[in-house]
Amino acid sequence: MGQYYTPVILNGTGGKSIGSFSPFDYENTMKLTEHSYLGNNFVAAVVAKAMAQSINNDRPITLAWLGDYATLDEDIRAKGYTGQHRDYERIFLRVQKTAKNRATRILPVDSEIRSFLKYADTAVFYDTIRHEKLSLSAYKEVIIAKRKSGEMSSPYGEPEYLIFHPIPLLTAIGNGKGGGDYRGNHLEWIGKWALHPLLITINGSPDPEGEWKDISETVLFEEKRG
Repeated sequence: MGQYYTPVILNGTGGKSIGSFSPFDYENTMKLTEHSYLGNNFVAAVVAKAMAQSINNDRPITLAWLGDYATLDEDIRAKGYTGQHRDYERIFLRVQKTAKNRATRILPVDSEIRSFLKYADTAVFYDTIRHEKLSLSAYKEVIIAKRKSGEMSSPYGEPEYLIFHPIPLLTAIGNGKGGGDYRGNHLEWIGKWALHPLLITINGSPDPEGEWKDISETVLFEEKRG
């Protein structure tokens, strides 16, 4: 059966819920690969809200694209999240609680989404635990160039502009357990940023202090069908 996903945003420590999103509120469907592409209005809304929280408060947020088949034992403990800098079990349980609470749902009329939506495709994400950064602008440019040169194919036979969005995949929890999940290349990267504190800036802003490994040209997600 298909697995349904609910993006959840917490504060940078994972101790406070900011809100959750339902794809249905944005006229999307809930399977991961049905909405996880650049240009999708639902993903852009999640990114815009996360940007607003990180930039307005000048601090990281925590993001998780939670699948409804995800479990604490299989997707947190078994993958070695626990004991690595943070209390991942506690944060995962808060993510689950937030996802199930309809009162936390963030709707398209949210003022922060409206203010930052125009910047969503130019967001730069910084994983403060893995010390990695990813620019959505650079990611998109590299994939378009590779598609034009024939080095990458377009998923599902769709037009060239349909490009997998890296943020839902990097923050996914439970991928691989249901229909509609991502099963393409770079599976080792799926969920690597889930539950991590993420700083977000607008492209062109100076990097935060510290060493950041740029993965914008490394994690190029592609799934071949048929």
